[in-house]
Amino acid sequence: MLRLTPLGGVGRFGRNCLLIEDEDTGAAVVVDCGVRFAGPELPGFDVGLPDLERLGTLGDRLLAYIITHGHEDHIGAMPLALRERSAPIYCTSFTARFLQRRCARLGERRPPIDVLAYGETRSVGPFSFSFAAVSHSIPGAASLILRTPVGVVVHSGDFRVDEDPVFGLPTDLESLRAAAGSDGVACLLADSTGATLPGRNGGEKPIGVALDRCFDMDEEGGVVFVSLFASHLQRLALLIDLCRRRGRKLVLLGRGLLEALQMGLAEGVIDGSDVIADENALRNLPRARLCIALTGSQGEERAALARLARRDPTLGINVEPGDRIVFSARVIPGNERSVQPLVDAFVDQGADVVAGRGAPHVSGHGYAEDLRLLLQACRPRVFVALHGNPENLVAHGDLAREVGLDDGRIVGLRDGHTLVLDGTSGPRHIEAPKAHEPAAIDGDVCWFPASLVHSRLRMGKAGMIIVNVVDGSDVVVVPHAVFPELAGALLDKVKEALRAALRDRGAVDDAARRSINRIFYRLHRTPPELLLLPAVGS
Repeated sequence: MLRLTPLGGVGRFGRNCLLIEDEDTGAAVVVDCGVRFAGPELPGFDVGLPDLERLGTLGDRLLAYIITHGHEDHIGAMPLALRERSAPIYCTSFTARFLQRRCARLGERRPPIDVLAYGETRSVGPFSFSFAAVSHSIPGAASLILRTPVGVVVHSGDFRVDEDPVFGLPTDLESLRAAAGSDGVACLLADSTGATLPGRNGGEKPIGVALDRCFDMDEEGGVVFVSLFASHLQRLALLIDLCRRRGRKLVLLGRGLLEALQMGLAEGVIDGSDVIADENALRNLPRARLCIALTGSQGEERAALARLARRDPTLGINVEPGDRIVFSARVIPGNERSVQPLVDAFVDQGADVVAGRGAPHVSGHGYAEDLRLLLQACRPRVFVALHGNPENLVAHGDLAREVGLDDGRIVGLRDGHTLVLDGTSGPRHIEAPKAHEPAAIDGDVCWFPASLVHSRLRMGKAGMIIVNVVDGSDVVVVPHAVFPELAGALLDKVKEALRAALRDRGAVDDAARRSINRIFYRLHRTPPELLLLPAVGS
């Protein structure tokens, strides 16, 4: 039997990670291990992580990490995962470069990686696998064809069906059809990001036309600033070509873009030596001859775009009236509140801002008709929608019904749930308690359990109660930033709950915490965090 358990990425965008286990031998592989941008639900944290604790329990059963592509939502947690449980890594050449960079940024040694060409096969335990090329917004992306004891499992990775990419190979549906054979694949797990969008994704090349229009400025025009994902080398190639035709020099600001450029040069897919200039051009060239590419399209505080909005003097250039700011990236759901203040700041500084629906961008993910083509190529006996919010996952399930799958073959997983396949009877869906979400703080190589996140949330919403047990029988209670104010009858109730715990059980225990929580729940308030100091006295 085969067990497939998403440890992240199913029910919420980001932190994509799938655990696949062969129940007979115990052998396990993990497909991708990424992060997601943290929102207000993770106070003080930068990113959310998959369930790394689960990986740590696998021990020697974990035989491989198989990585479909190099985006942060698929590789960002790998350095931490390798700390929890080391195992060989398999990916394409470009993905290996992005993964090595990620490890280096977090101070980890560059891990050994087995680089596969498309179509090349590797075997680990009871599994063998190969990669099929797919078009995406990052080079080296792949779908995984995994041969298991119960049949072929296909993991789409992130993809769109682009027959004419800027560079690289188009999506290889023929290899997926060959893997399906006459009976179809045992299970297809597929990217759902674009499932709610009708039609086909138009691909990357048409964006060049829209991006070109952003250069339409009079002779006295200013700088064209273009913000894009650092990993989007196809977009960078389009920008290099536009600067060449428009007579502008291109300056890259942001470590991620500079590192991505070096990868593109090393892989031979970028050639911009006649166009790309260093930061000296910011001082030596007229503004009308400059184009500046920046990282930070998602509003990241330390990225180049946010520093530009703050007029950071270390950046070497400021926005002036007549300049144009082009957001050439979609805003990942949840990041709108970080991006809008940047747009407002640039408008206040007198720039023309091209953002939102008018921005020159196309998704790297397939729309409904692209997903339909994948379903028809694989003809799955069981289908699982991956990568998305519930709306996306349900829409993808509806597409599967439209191509002929009945409800019993469409499994609606969520993070922490398990799909069991035995190759003969129908799929079995095992629900699990809500999966917790650890988080990494400030990019440090460390991670924290959900209990710490919950404590921060309580402190942020309701403050903290500091409790000191005196002589084992009484308590000193010091409230800090508690609302409603901890005084009078409310303070008496809290003290009585604590004293009762000391009388009855000799300690302020979890039952006492629950009693105090109930006191605040009755007031329709979030309970404060309870901090128990070491006892004083004899």
